[in-house]
Order: sequence, then C-alpha cells, then structure tokens
Amino acid sequence: MRARYIQRAALQRARALADTVVARINAGTPAARALAEAQPRITMAQAINMRRLEISRGGQQVPPPLIALFTIPQGHARVMATPDNAGWFIVVHEQRTPGAAAADPALVTSTRTEFNTAASEEFAQQFARAMELRSTITRNEPAIARARRQAGGGAE
Repeated sequence: MRARYIQRAALQRARALADTVVARINAGTPAARALAEAQPRITMAQAINMRRLEISRGGQQVPPPLIALFTIPQGHARVMATPDNAGWFIVVHEQRTPGAAAADPALVTSTRTEFNTAASEEFAQQFARAMELRSTITRNEPAIARARRQAGGGAE
C-alpha cells in the first residue's frame, strides 16, 4: 500500500514537471533550455532524427511517441504516458525538413495505392451505411449471427 502511494505520488510529480517543461516549450523556450532548467533535471533526453518513411518502413508497430512526433506542430511539445504507465515522454518537434517524394517514384505509387485503397473502403462503408439509414429494411441480428456461424464452419 505504501509503495503504491509513493509510486503514485512520484508519477504525479513527474507529470507536473513534464507539463511545466511542455508549457515552456510551447511558449517559445527552446527545448534544450527548457529541459536543462527543469528541476529536478531530466536526463533521459533522446534525439530522433528520422524520416517518417524510415519509421513506418520497419514493418513493426510504431511507438505512439513517434507517431505523435509527426502530428505535433513544429516548435511544440506534448506529454505522453509510457506504454506501461510508469512514466512520461516529452515529445518535442523541433524541426521539420520537407522530403523530396519525386525522388522515389515507387514510394509515390505505393502511397497513392494505399490511400486509394483506404479511401475506397471508407467510401464503400459510408455508402452502405447511408443506404441502410435511408431504407426501410431492418437488420435481423439473430439471423445474421446464425449465418456467420454457419459460414464459419459451425452448424446450428
């Protein structure tokens, strides 16, 4: 019980410190300065210098802080919980360097295909939902569930 209380208090203090640092960065203080002046000191700063393509190309799940890095406006920061909720990340987007997509035609083609596929699926779902909402036909959920079970190999 005592250890849990101490851990919770430490997490709250860490969050308050992270919020203070992020507020300073978002107000215009350079990230290096805001981190250096934080009390107690933040020593685990790690710079990431990657292109978005390099992050997503690995085929593995991209960590949420890296995803957030590409959604934060340049010069701003955000606090994010660690995956195990044992601490906090301060994600800072210091500089964005535009890429040259034209230099990689295969990348442009594959990205276009991905977007078209995703857009087509979304449009189809929206169309089906709109048709469902405008029609007088109702869904028979028990029959649908029964048909799914039968199609899956289970007999009813």
